[in-house]
Amino acid sequence: MKNICLLLIFVQITHYGTAQGGRVTLKAEPPSVLEGNILTLICRYNYYYWWHKDKAIKFYKDNSRIYEMKAKNSEARHTIKVTSSEYSGEYYCTLDGEKSPRVPVHVSELFSKPTLRAEPEAQIFEGQRLKFICSVETFITNSHLMYSFLKNGHALNLNTELNNYIMDTARPDDSGTYLCKATNFNSEVTKYSNAVSVLVKQLFSKPTLRAEPEAQIFEAQRLKFICSVETFVSNPHLCYFFFKNGHALNLNTELNSYIMDTARPDDSGTYLCKATTFNSEVTKDSNEVSVLVKRVPVSKPELTISPGKEAIAGDTAALTCSVYNGSAPINYIFYKDSNKELHLEQSDLNEITFEIVKVNKSTEGNYSCGVSNQVTGPTLHSEFVAVSVVVPVAGAFLTSNTNQTEISAGFRLVLRCLVTEGTEPRFHWYLNGRQLENISESYHFNADGSELIINSFEISHGGRYHCVAANRGKDVGIFNTTSNHIDVTVPVQSHTTAITASVLPLFLIAVLIALVFFKLRNKKQKNSSSVSRPQGEGTGIGAQSLSEETPAANSEYAVVGSARNTAPDADQLTYCVVQGTKPREDYTKPAADVVYSVVMMKKSRDAGKDDGGSGGKQKNKTDPGDYSITYATLNHTNTEVSLEGDQREEEDDCDANIYENLAGR
Repeated sequence: MKNICLLLIFVQITHYGTAQGGRVTLKAEPPSVLEGNILTLICRYNYYYWWHKDKAIKFYKDNSRIYEMKAKNSEARHTIKVTSSEYSGEYYCTLDGEKSPRVPVHVSELFSKPTLRAEPEAQIFEGQRLKFICSVETFITNSHLMYSFLKNGHALNLNTELNNYIMDTARPDDSGTYLCKATNFNSEVTKYSNAVSVLVKQLFSKPTLRAEPEAQIFEAQRLKFICSVETFVSNPHLCYFFFKNGHALNLNTELNSYIMDTARPDDSGTYLCKATTFNSEVTKDSNEVSVLVKRVPVSKPELTISPGKEAIAGDTAALTCSVYNGSAPINYIFYKDSNKELHLEQSDLNEITFEIVKVNKSTEGNYSCGVSNQVTGPTLHSEFVAVSVVVPVAGAFLTSNTNQTEISAGFRLVLRCLVTEGTEPRFHWYLNGRQLENISESYHFNADGSELIINSFEISHGGRYHCVAANRGKDVGIFNTTSNHIDVTVPVQSHTTAITASVLPLFLIAVLIALVFFKLRNKKQKNSSSVSRPQGEGTGIGAQSLSEETPAANSEYAVVGSARNTAPDADQLTYCVVQGTKPREDYTKPAADVVYSVVMMKKSRDAGKDDGGSGGKQKNKTDPGDYSITYATLNHTNTEVSLEGDQREEEDDCDANIYENLAGR
């Protein structure tokens, strides 16, 4: 208890000494600062207790608080970006009611506040040269300044090193409030000038144009235009121009009027005048005045068709009836075939248009129009315009005089190109993608080109055919439609028959010579009643069964058969008969068209062996009698070969054409 009391007395004595000797101080770094630099205010206090934590530290300039922060330790800092001399003054800080001594801060300027003036400073009239000058005094050597000029708060230019802004020709809408600003190169310091008000006065008012007479103007009347202006200075020396439809009617003149002694219908149009100063620095346009010089009767009308006299089905045809001149209002009537009225309309214009929407075949005919007005007697009619309608081709379809894709040689083939609709189509023919010429010795076209005629079909005519139908109207694009394709060929049998007929005689002669030669060499061979299938000795390849053979892709097929041999170890021979193609139902008929037959010579299995009387030794030489030849007759009319299924008449049919030349004994 005694210790606690002593501690409390110590704390009280310590607090009392610090409070009596503590102070809050402020330091400015630097105390003299240049515009564009940083000023740092440092507020220090030589005591800090837990009850001062988060207390407010406040910074002041000339008794105005500029910043506030919470106390964290023994000092607080506040930095200021100095952008002008207005930051000069006395600064101090406070903490918990205690105030530091005041510290003076001086800010040195880079340059002075700009001064703006206008030249001329007196009254300004439109057309004069107007110049603004922005003057600045610099206090630092080599100060790099940029200048901008503003009108009514809007920038007139970007930053530039030029301290002036010039308007060569001032206008009334250039009136307003102007000022300039000066900025150092890094844009840290910007200063604005004083404001200058400018009023640009008019030399003269906007011209007013009027026509005399102002009412209706008829042909041969006198027509006068007067251009009036109000001037605001004495003797402005103005010149005047008159324009019709944008084209000048005269050179510049000091006369403010333009006269037409005898007006004509083509004098109708839009007029205006221009007033300008002598040096053309100021030019003003008047209002526009429309003038229509009317004739007593209307002229004969003219009818035009757009897009042309040949209309495309489905499109819109525009009929325009126009007159060269005539007093308004004008009555317009459109006719078809002289007596049918299509449209009646009254207009103040010199032309009107009547549209026929979705043209079709019924639109064709002779068209005209008629006009009249209050001063015209009978209605005046235009010339007739004949309108035709072109229906675009569509739905091309190719047909032939036969439904077959295989055309026999010498057959007459006619291909027809039909269209579902189309006006006067023209036809183009293509074979395998290439267009056929109009003239050829092997084919021709009919009168309108819709038929392709081949009187004698040949192999060269085979391929893929199609046609293209096309038509067009005058000055419009081409319409076309493409047909389906038709593929036609010559049968293989017809092609191969001719080749067979030319090759067969030579082949028969060669085979017969070979047969005679081998027959003489093999007289001593033993008879063999049949020829079996090859066993593939030495090669490992066996003969295929007849049931595995299929007709060849070129419509020729080979019949492979085997003949029986009574000798169990006799050589086997495979032969084939090649026949021309026949329909499946005719496969069982006699095979009369044999092209070739396989002829083979085999060595006997006993050839080269002894007969048992020589002690089992082999012969030194081969006897010609050890060989035999097997052949087949050609074009045997009694042979029948069946290709249906896997069944064949091997015993009666296949062996019927097999013969052997036996070696002599």
